[in-house]
Formats: sequence, structure tokens, C-alpha cells
Amino acid sequence: PIGEWVMQTACEQIKSLERKGLQPVNISVNLSGHQCKQRNLNETVRNIIEQAGVAPEQLELEITETVLMENSKSALKRLNALKEMGVHLSIDDFGTGYSSLAYLKNMPVHTLKIDQSFVRGLSLKGNPTNGMIVQTIISLAKALNLKTVAEGAECKEESDFLREAGCDALQGYYISKPLPVDAMTAILEQAPKNLLNPEQEPPLNRQ
Repeated sequence: PIGEWVMQTACEQIKSLERKGLQPVNISVNLSGHQCKQRNLNETVRNIIEQAGVAPEQLELEITETVLMENSKSALKRLNALKEMGVHLSIDDFGTGYSSLAYLKNMPVHTLKIDQSFVRGLSLKGNPTNGMIVQTIISLAKALNLKTVAEGAECKEESDFLREAGCDALQGYYISKPLPVDAMTAILEQAPKNLLNPEQEPPLNRQ
């Protein structure tokens, strides 16, 4: 029930921002392993989206590698159905679970979220091992036609490295700390139009 409430609240918030005349935004919601196993998952998500009146691609569901690897074929079918519905799917904390390239290429996902443990202390000159891991994940994602989001970008050096490496979006305190709805809405109202345009610069991850 809490998972359903979170999805419903996220979709209602997307619609609320749209009514204010702001640029369309996406909101990410974590999907638990228990939810992946629910037979009515697709029906639940479809109903929430339709009732809120938002585009399916504006809702992004995040799943960990462990959940993907441990779930059954029936759960995988549900995720494929969600993708066909238009809902975006991402792998959260990528690189910290049971990564399998053979498994990954068959996953119905749109985005890889680079775990913050690889982003911490990242700079052009420091922590070369993490730098190589991050660049490898970004290259892998591009080869599979997936987007990348770096978690835990805390400073300018990390941000600069990620931008130069070709990461699509950044998430972390360097962009913004978690904010209540009113404060986040105020930022979106004052934002230049190119803030949410990935062709300009990696945008903030609206989560």
C-alpha cells in the first residue's frame, strides 16, 4: 500500500507542476522486490497513471540489480509490460549488485544509475580507479543505448568529471539537497528553459 501511495503521489505532483505551466518533469520512484512479484503490478501502475492524467514516460521506476537478478520470469514479464506501457525503468546503485552483462542486455531498462560509492572523491586527477569504473559504466550504457545518472555528486570536481565523461544526469547535494515540494517548485519556476534540456548540460535528477 505504501508503494502504491508513493507512485500515486508522484504522479499527482507531476500533474500539479504541469497545471502551473512548468516544463514537463519526470519523477523517479523506487520499486521493491515485493512489488515486482505482485500479479496486479501493471494494472496498478496503469490505473495510477490514467487517474493522474500524466504521460507514462514521466514516471520512472527504479529497481536494484539484486531485485532484477533474484526475481522470476513472471516478474520480468511484468517489467517488460511496464516498458511497453511507456513507463521508464532504471537500475539503481548499478555496479554494487550481481552485475551480469548477459543479463543486462535483456533487461527492459532505460537508465543505469551509477552508485555513489564510485562517484565519491571523483576528480580528473584523484581516485583513478573510481574514474575508470565510472567511465566504463558510461561507455557500457552508451553501447546499450541507455542513459546514465550519477548518484552522490557532492562537489564541483565530481560534477566536472562526470560532465566530461558524458554522464547524462547528475543527482546529489552539489545539485540540491532534498527539498519540500514548495521549495522545489520555486526552483523550477525560476529555472532557465535549458535546465531540463539534456542536450545542453546534464540536468538535475528530479527525485
